[in-house]
Amino acid sequence: MKKEILLSDSFKELWDKIKYKTTYQVEFDPEKLKEKCIEAIDELVYIPNEKVLFEKRRLKISQGGLDETDYISESSDLSIRNRYKLPDIVSYLQNETNLTRSTIVDILVRTKTLNSFKKDPQLYVEKVTEIIKNTMKTFIVDGIKYEKIGEHEYFCQELFEDKELFGYLKNELDKGNMVDSTKSPYSNVVVDSDVERELENLKIKCGKEHFKAISEEVKFEVANNFEKLMDKF
Repeated sequence: MKKEILLSDSFKELWDKIKYKTTYQVEFDPEKLKEKCIEAIDELVYIPNEKVLFEKRRLKISQGGLDETDYISESSDLSIRNRYKLPDIVSYLQNETNLTRSTIVDILVRTKTLNSFKKDPQLYVEKVTEIIKNTMKTFIVDGIKYEKIGEHEYFCQELFEDKELFGYLKNELDKGNMVDSTKSPYSNVVVDSDVERELENLKIKCGKEHFKAISEEVKFEVANNFEKLMDKF
């Protein structure tokens, strides 16, 4: 913790502009969400039939050894009927996505891929779950609206003293999730993990909407490098 920065006039001036709390609500068209989910599932989910491959070879023994005289290769699709009891896909998707059962059923019956569920239930539900979650993230961020709660609802500067940052400093091999900082109240700051970077665009949209709601004086800067961002100040 750098007390000299935390107590400086410039940091206090910035903090007084961005300290306010916001509330948010999400608005989106449920029918459009279903349509996008169905479109993505039809485009991205494909599970081929399982096949059994038969090979027949005829060998002839001669003085020189074994010679192959004939080769036949045949394949046949495996029947998927009555192989095993199918799991409850509706309950599974409801638990994973928090969508209503009626919405999930509507998505499943309108998609053209439901037959793939019989071929490989586990793979199918994993793919469909991922598609629905990713589609929902986009809809939620696009439909999110922030509103400043009021002048008396804000974060106190003491939160910097109460909260410690943990991580590993980046080294020459670019490993680690912390970098040195000269303008933050902390000596080091945590940067995004690989998983978090996948959600970068979504977080940027939320950040812009949040700061737009609390102040017109604060500009939300987007940078792909912490050092370059600090150079702007």
